[in-house]
Amino acid sequence: MSAAHLHLILNHAPLFGVLFGTLGLAWAFARQSDGIARASLALLVLAGLLVVPTYLTGEEAEEVVEERVGVSEVAIEAHEDAALGGAIAVGVLGLAALVVLVGFRGRSVPRGPTATILVLALAAAAWIGYVANLGGQISHPEIRSDTTVQAGGDRDYDISDYDD
Repeated sequence: MSAAHLHLILNHAPLFGVLFGTLGLAWAFARQSDGIARASLALLVLAGLLVVPTYLTGEEAEEVVEERVGVSEVAIEAHEDAALGGAIAVGVLGLAALVVLVGFRGRSVPRGPTATILVLALAAAAWIGYVANLGGQISHPEIRSDTTVQAGGDRDYDISDYDD
């Protein structure tokens, strides 16, 4: 398994962990459910942990894919620039969720800390979603705004030529 493959496997964990943790926490807040709040906080802690190896495998993944046909160096750099901030946001979110879980062990998590983590989770979800979108653009020209891609030779093709 290459570093690029490992990075692709890992990168979904923080993204979906934050997404589902945020949705669960919003549901818990609305329903005043301590059990769902705790499960959601635990999911956010897990996302915070998994963002570390995801970030750390990024540089090696870049080395594997940067010379491949159809891979955008501009997209790699944009993804790399945003990834550190996204990793920090998810890491801080995971740490904050852990503090709340440990701080309210054995008793219900109050609405104030739940709301605070929810706001942090929404911000981290937006950021990590942006990072993921930039990552997808690296080797998926169909979602890039610069539609010209190198097609296996020295000829450029504009994918908009193939739009119906």
